[in-house]
Amino acid sequence: MKKIVSLMAVVLVVMMAAAMFTACGDNNGGSASYDGTYNLVEMSMGDTTINADLLKSTGQSMTLTINGTKASLKGSDDSMNQELEFDPANKTFSAGGESVPATFDGNKVTLEESGTKMVFEKQ
Repeated sequence: MKKIVSLMAVVLVVMMAAAMFTACGDNNGGSASYDGTYNLVEMSMGDTTINADLLKSTGQSMTLTINGTKASLKGSDDSMNQELEFDPANKTFSAGGESVPATFDGNKVTLEESGTKMVFEKQ
């Protein structure tokens, strides 16, 4: 009888843990916590850094939109529109066989590749 009660207790704990993870979502591998639209707030290349105010003063803007495993980069003009794939488990964006790692920190996402760094902030 004790074995049955112990087994039932283990099953109950496992079911409760599964329900918690399902309700909360998976912040490490699932995309729900990343979904949304992010605005470019800073860009740097080498020693040059451009902040959001300077971008706005030139009439330039860029957004990164994440929806599940789909993502897109859109500029203020049509010359900068790129559809991307997003891998939430590895936190990478890819297009045309090339992948770029992303760093998520609160409401910011940073893409950095080949000396260029772009920081986006969630709307």
